[in-house]
This record gives sequence, C-alpha cells and structure tokens, in this order.
Amino acid sequence: MIYESIYSCQNYFHAQQKSQQLLNVFEYKKQKFYVFKIFKNFYMLYSPQTIHSTSLSAILKAGQLKAKHLLYSLSEASIAQKKPATPCFKEINPRATRILNLNQSQEELLKAMHPKGRYNIKVAKKNQITVKKSQDLKTFYQLWQQTSQRDEFAIHSLKYLEKVFKNLQNATLYLAYHEKKPIAGLIALDGKNTRFYLYGASDHKFRKLMAPYALQWEAILDAKHNQLEFYDFLGVQNPLDKSNKLQGVSEFKRKFGGDIIYFQKGQIKIYNWPIFILMKIRKLLKNLKFF
Repeated sequence: MIYESIYSCQNYFHAQQKSQQLLNVFEYKKQKFYVFKIFKNFYMLYSPQTIHSTSLSAILKAGQLKAKHLLYSLSEASIAQKKPATPCFKEINPRATRILNLNQSQEELLKAMHPKGRYNIKVAKKNQITVKKSQDLKTFYQLWQQTSQRDEFAIHSLKYLEKVFKNLQNATLYLAYHEKKPIAGLIALDGKNTRFYLYGASDHKFRKLMAPYALQWEAILDAKHNQLEFYDFLGVQNPLDKSNKLQGVSEFKRKFGGDIIYFQKGQIKIYNWPIFILMKIRKLLKNLKFF
C-alpha cells in the first residue's frame, strides 16, 4: 500500500505557514524541515525523517536559525510497520491511523464496513440528512466549539481556521443539514492520491440522526469520484497508548472499515530543559479543573 502521510502533504504545511503557526520550511540535503513557533522566540524543529545530531549545526545554518532559540527537535519517520510503536511523550503525527482503500466499488466499500456503519448511514438517509459542500466556516466553527466542549479537546481560533482554509489547496468543507438546519460538519484535504479527514464537528442534540455517518460517506464517495486512491481517517487509538483519549473517535472510524497503519515512534531531543519544563507546568496548570 503506497499513500502519502499528512506530514508529507505539502499543501497542509503551506497552509500552516500562512496561518503563522509554522514559521519556516526549508530543505537540507533533500530532507524537509519545518519550524514551529512554540513560545516567544523559541521554536521546535520538525522533520518527517530522522534528524541527526551530527548535522544539526549545518541544518540550523541552512534554515537561518539561532541555536539558542531551539527548544527541541522532533522527527517522526512516516514509515509504516506491522506492530504498534510505544508512544513518545511528545508527538505531532499520530502513531496509528485508519486507511480506506478507494480502489473498490461502492458496493464493495459498503460490504467491507462494520454492519453498524452501514446501518447508521441508512438511518441518516431515513432521517433525510442532506450533505452539501459549503464555504460557511463560521457555522462549522460553532459546531466545532460545541464538540470540543463536549469531548474536552482544544481547538484553534476561528481566525486560524479561516487562514488555514483560505490557503489550503484542495480543501473541502461539508455540512450536514436536517430540515435546513446545519447539525454537523467535516473538513477534508486532498493530497496527491489521498483524502485526509482533518476536522469533524456535530451538534449533540441531533446525535440520533447519525449525520456524521452521512458526512463521512459523502466525503468518501466524493474522494472516489475525484479518483483518489485512499481515505485517511487521520489518527486512531494506539493500543499501546493507555490514555484512551482517542478511544471514542477510533470506534467511530472503525465502523467504516479499512486497515490500521502503524508508524515508528517519534524521536525527540530537548535542547533547553528549563524552558521546556516551564512550558509543561504551564500546560498542566491550564488543564487543571477545580471543582
């Protein structure tokens, strides 16, 4: 199976750069490097290939970067393997993802699904859920806010989302409607041969209508219509990760079939421990809830 990882998708990083979350992209000896702003003048150096410490000085020089502002480096080789990798305590690229092969007929895709997945698509159709392409990011963002509060995960600002979507080539927003009311949304990005499911959102009050299933099915069929070969659900629970933070969404994605692909463990090297520890404490304090 040959498909592109989200972190080898140039469109995605181009949009990140335009949104100012990504400071720079450069190349050294045919290896791509991405510079993410972390805190004030400090940055993180990322590559989907191994970052060799012996070449670090030359790499920083090639990117016109100051070594004193390097907080840490992270490399996550997007090389598929059969067994799950032990999670690194700092990751960008998910260590496991679910891939759907689109080189099948519509009937074969449905047959390969979990029975509950097929059933929920029928339920959505019975409830007259309609799915349309849209440019209404504000409506999607309102649904996204509801979803983040319900499932307790952080999201970006609307301004960030607008910048990213504006600069993403081949990005599509789908909204699902019930009686003309938008109740769920999905943003997908098309790469060279793969469609990536980036963000999803839904109104919990309408959960019994199964709109997210109609959304995914429409996005899958649309990708197939565009002659893409794979649909990447972009991140599922790694069985070696005991946090279970992706358990619910992984179960949802499992109902559409496909194969789980595992990636190698990320390699992190910290260059400024005092600042790094302060940032970890700051993040911990922000996440604390007082009852």
